[in-house]
Amino acid sequence: MSKANIHFNHYNYRGEQNLVQDLHDEIIQIKGMNVSYLPKEHFNYDVLMGSDDDQRFEHAYLIEMLMEETDGYVGQALLGKFGLQIEEQITLTLSKRRFDETQVPDRKRPHEGDLIYLPVDARLYTITYVDYQQPGFLQAGIFPNYRLSCELYTPSHEQIQTNVKQIDESDQEIYSLDIPLDDIEGRFATNEKVTGQTTGFIGDVKKFYPRKKVLSITHLNGLFEPEEILIGEKSGAKARVTQMIQHIDNKSEEIRHLETNEEFRDQGEKLIDWDPNNPLA
Repeated sequence: MSKANIHFNHYNYRGEQNLVQDLHDEIIQIKGMNVSYLPKEHFNYDVLMGSDDDQRFEHAYLIEMLMEETDGYVGQALLGKFGLQIEEQITLTLSKRRFDETQVPDRKRPHEGDLIYLPVDARLYTITYVDYQQPGFLQAGIFPNYRLSCELYTPSHEQIQTNVKQIDESDQEIYSLDIPLDDIEGRFATNEKVTGQTTGFIGDVKKFYPRKKVLSITHLNGLFEPEEILIGEKSGAKARVTQMIQHIDNKSEEIRHLETNEEFRDQGEKLIDWDPNNPLA
């Protein structure tokens, strides 16, 4: 026989649960910020290998979240094979009710791998872990919030095309490739797709510079060949590629300033004797 007092109900009273949820929602709306939630979409998922070479972020849903950090980003500075890597991690609190009201397709809860766009620093963050129990553990018998552990997004082969200019341009600085052209016919349109006649590779036009005869392309799935003809999908413009510039040589001054590989290499050569004739060096 149950010994709990039947006159008190702390975990299954709907009125109190709604009050607790309202309080949490109000705190997030007052102290939080509007961010964009980008669900990852799969178009060529391989069940056997568990991978997808065609992942896209094509929709952005505006919702409010509360950032828990107040003193700066969390994370460590690690020395890896690509130089100094500085982790930038944040924790965001999201109302469970507000997420349900947003009606993100195929999402009953936030998923790991989805992206969050923070307008305050104009950067994207990847959700690495979703905790549905904290904060507000079983207050009135409910879990009112999600706690999202996020880290700075590292651009890869995923395509980000949400038609929101600030979001779509947030990952393009590093991964845009400037291609010199010649024999230009017509004018390439921004955000249209261009295809190489020889290789069949496809990319998106970031910007076309007719006076410089340069086409800036993002989301390129392969390198065009010299003398190859590029064709714009919408504009019908055509141009001949004069030469291909490798990605490693197409970096902005800001990116070059942040790189530490050559600095570590030069310092290492001063500390270590690389004499091939001395095995104990």
